[in-house]
Amino acid sequence: MDTYGPDTAEYATLTTGYQTNRPHRPDVVAVPRTVDEVREALALDGPHAVQSSGHGRVAALDGGVLLSTTRLTGVTVDPRARTARIAAGSTWGDVVAATTPHSLAPVNGSSPGVGVVGYLRGGGFGILSRAFGTGADHLRAVEGVTPDGRAVRTDRMPTDATVVTAVEIGLVELPQVWGGALTVPVTDDLPARFAEATAGLPPEVTASLTLVPFPDSPDLPPHLRGTHLGQVRVVGTREITLPDLGGEGTLRWLPYAEAHTIHADPPTPHAYAGEARLLRTTAPALDGVVAATSPTAEVPSVIELRPLGGTLADGWILRAVTALDPVTEPRARAAHETLFAPFADVDEGPVRTFCYGRPTP
Repeated sequence: MDTYGPDTAEYATLTTGYQTNRPHRPDVVAVPRTVDEVREALALDGPHAVQSSGHGRVAALDGGVLLSTTRLTGVTVDPRARTARIAAGSTWGDVVAATTPHSLAPVNGSSPGVGVVGYLRGGGFGILSRAFGTGADHLRAVEGVTPDGRAVRTDRMPTDATVVTAVEIGLVELPQVWGGALTVPVTDDLPARFAEATAGLPPEVTASLTLVPFPDSPDLPPHLRGTHLGQVRVVGTREITLPDLGGEGTLRWLPYAEAHTIHADPPTPHAYAGEARLLRTTAPALDGVVAATSPTAEVPSVIELRPLGGTLADGWILRAVTALDPVTEPRARAAHETLFAPFADVDEGPVRTFCYGRPTP
C-alpha cells in the first residue's frame, strides 16, 4: 500500500481533491489499490476519513489517516444483466466509458470527474433523473470493509464507519440523448419565465436554467468581462419544442458519451461554497434572484434552477455556488442565506448533495 506524509509531493493533491477549500490535514494519506490494502489502511492508528474525488467534502480531517480511494478503480459491465460493478475510486467518466460501447448508461450527474460512491451516498440527482429516478434508485449492492476488517456486502449504503470498496448498479439502455445548451439573455424576469416555460415538461426531459456571473477581469476574453451568462440546459430521451426564451444554440441528438458536454462543468479544482434548497414552488420569490447574484452583486454566485417531477416528487431545486477567491466563506454563506430567505414559506429543506462544504447537522 502506498502512503504519503506532509513532506511528499503527492500529499497536497490527495488531501485536496476537486474542492480546494479547507483540505484534509492528516498525518498520513493511505492509498490502497485492493480490498486487502483497505484493511491495512484501517489498521493504522488514529481517526480515519475517506475521500475519492473530493467534490463534496464537508469537513476536514486534522491528523490521523486519510484513506484515498483514487487508485481503487475499475468498472466491469454485464451487458446482458444491464449492471456494472464499480470500484470505489472510479468516477462517472470511467463508468460511462465502460458502458457506452454496449449502448448502456448509468443514471449519473453532469460532471464526469465526480466520484461514484460520494454521488450515490448523496442520492444522486442526475441529468435524466426525471425519467429514471435518482442514482441511488439503481443501486443493487454495496461491498465494503468494516473498521475491524470484515468484508461485507449489503443492498444499501452503510451508515456506520464501513469503508465502501465497490458498488453494483443497474444500467439503462440509452445509446444517445437529445439536448444541448441554449444561451439566453439574462433579465430580472428570466427565472420566472423559465419556470413557466418548463411547467409542462414531459418526464423524459430534464431542463435547468444556469446563471453565470463573470467578473470584470482582464484575465477573461473581452466579450465575457462583467457579463451575466444565462444558459438553458436540456437533456432528454425524446425531442420536444421548448417555448422561446430568446436563446441561441442548437438542441440535437448526441452520443451518451458526449452528454457531459451539455453542462460543461469546470474540470479544474477550485475553492467554492454551495447551498441548495428543495422548494414546493418558485413564485413569486424568483424576481430577486438575478439581482442578488449578478456580477455587480456584493457576492456574485452561479445559480441553477431545476424543475423536478416525472419519477421524482413535484418541486424545484434552487442552488447557489460561490467561488471563494476573493470572497470569504462566511460572506458566501451569508449571501446564500439572503438569497434563500424569500423562499422560506415554500422551503422543504436542504438538498445535501449540493450543499458543498457545509457540514451536515
